Amino acid sequence: MECIRKEHSCKISVIKKHNRYWFIATDNGIYMSTISGENIKYIFQTPAYDLLIDKSGFLFVATDKGVLVSISKGDSWKALVSGIIANGLVFSDEDLLIGTNNGIVRYSFLSKSHYFQNEGFNTRKSFFINDFIFLRLLPAYNKERHLVNVHIQYHGQ
Repeated sequence: MECIRKEHSCKISVIKKHNRYWFIATDNGIYMSTISGENIKYIFQTPAYDLLIDKSGFLFVATDKGVLVSISKGDSWKALVSGIIANGLVFSDEDLLIGTNNGIVRYSFLSKSHYFQNEGFNTRKSFFINDFIFLRLLPAYNKERHLVNVHIQYHGQ
């Protein structure tokens, strides 16, 4: 719990609330706490770049090794998509959109498969997920003008 205590520091990626718990994703891993801030528990020991919680309470975490999911509030984790550097997550209907260093990966919960959606990432691009949510893709290039990352800005409810 080195990151949560005052004598240590870390970068917090995201904080999410679900029912009676806070989930804090950091560059040291994920911490879970009751709403009152008591009973802090270290539930994931790898840097977490993003964290989503679905309506059922399943946790999805973006890491430098892919996307993992927990159906047990972080007691155990299972790889959902491996072999990618995942740095952003957004739900879209029955799919999970994953921002990576090479573009967007779309994971289908229905077919349990994933594929890259890389067309059109050479410029800033926005697209709508539904009437209330849209993503803005912000590509980042190195000095040789090679695409090195695509940041996702999420706007909506």
